[in-house]
Amino acid sequence: MAASTISNTIKDPIGTPISGVLVECRLMPQAGWRISDFTEVARKVSTTTNSSGFWSLLLERQANITPDGSWYEITEFIPD
Repeated sequence: MAASTISNTIKDPIGTPISGVLVECRLMPQAGWRISDFTEVARKVSTTTNSSGFWSLLLERQANITPDGSWYEITEFIPD
């Protein structure tokens, strides 16, 4: 599998980590398949931040996804 980890740490304006933030990742604009083995790439995966405000997701590399032009949209649902 040709995968990479994407990650981020979410903190409030004064630097305090925010735990429990929902993070969603969607494959856009449509379904995609791995070039290496022709299995379908998950269209949507999600996680939440830990007590340190950290999250990470293992995603398929764009170079191993068909059709060309596929990309990931990451949404962090940070509370007010």
